[in-house]
Amino acid sequence: MKTATARAYYHNHTKYWEERRTELRELRNAYMTRYWAEQGKSTQQITVETSRGYEFVEGYIASLFARSPSVIVKGDIRGRGNARKVQALCNNFLSSVRTQIEDASRLALINPCAFIKLLPNENNDPFKRVSVVAIPPWNVIVDTDAGSWSDQKVVAHRYFITLKEAQDKYGPKKYSAHPLIRFLDRITEDQGYNSDKSYETEPEFLIRRDSRIL
Repeated sequence: MKTATARAYYHNHTKYWEERRTELRELRNAYMTRYWAEQGKSTQQITVETSRGYEFVEGYIASLFARSPSVIVKGDIRGRGNARKVQALCNNFLSSVRTQIEDASRLALINPCAFIKLLPNENNDPFKRVSVVAIPPWNVIVDTDAGSWSDQKVVAHRYFITLKEAQDKYGPKKYSAHPLIRFLDRITEDQGYNSDKSYETEPEFLIRRDSRIL
């Protein structure tokens, strides 16, 4: 893919989600029971906020994950392999990434969609060399003209790394370091890269409750 094509995909993606950021922030705040915090207080009426958004999402998550995700594996028609071992390995993996699967489901309920990314992980245990990450939709670049996933010309994950990580990964190039402000916490696009002010930077998809990132 040419640089100009990749840049066009990126700019189209950024424009699309920038236009929807205010709505996405309102959806997040409704879930977090702080919808009126950014709406301004009225002196003419009393506003009362309930936790129905949080109750709906968490109730749905509770019904989806009443038990840990699992699969049943049967023997190969050619009599090869060990179905019991494969089933045990698969269910152990699913159990270990349950939190990430729940996070992705929670993101998809609050936002238009969400994604799950599998990435390699250095580990002495060969069965723990795949990590799972839940990703909000504004950080995944796709080909919006494609009619199906099989027709996708590009699927990319936009993420941020520290200056040191960039130097270690890409070598001694010219870099420009900026304070990171999460997508939903920005007021303008420039704040994500060029602002020298200090802002609260909570985890991108919501808050920490019950020792879990939501």
